[in-house]
Amino acid sequence: MAEAGVADVVALHAVARLETEIGRRLLAAGERRAGVDLLRGARDTLARLGAAPWCARAEELLHAAGLTPAPTSSDPGALGLTPHEEAVVALVARGLTNREVGRDLYITPRTVAYHLSNVYAKLGVTSRRELRTRLEARLEGPAGASVPSSPHARR
Repeated sequence: MAEAGVADVVALHAVARLETEIGRRLLAAGERRAGVDLLRGARDTLARLGAAPWCARAEELLHAAGLTPAPTSSDPGALGLTPHEEAVVALVARGLTNREVGRDLYITPRTVAYHLSNVYAKLGVTSRRELRTRLEARLEGPAGASVPSSPHARR
């Protein structure tokens, strides 16, 4: 029975290492979404197995792809976003359009869209509505506080 458990761990480790390599190659070929998805899964598996060097390699590849390392703080509200992404998300959550966000942050609407696409990939959401719902769920505390709405919020 113990041999079967060891064999399972060895198989999981081998698959995760293979996923790391395939993810690296997908990123190199320009297939960012597929590469990142594989690397995230591999990193999570390797972390569960305690394979620190391989987990670090997957983290390095994710970082090279533009993703920030997973939050390691004890802050339950941490989303693992860059400061620019957090600024964009804060304004988008209030209901501002890309043009309005860009005006407030002194960046172009296209740059806002770029940051939003990164946020969507990191958080696994596909729309502003999902993003707002996700943020509200994280921010609701014992007092029931939520993200404030803008007068032009889209629902």
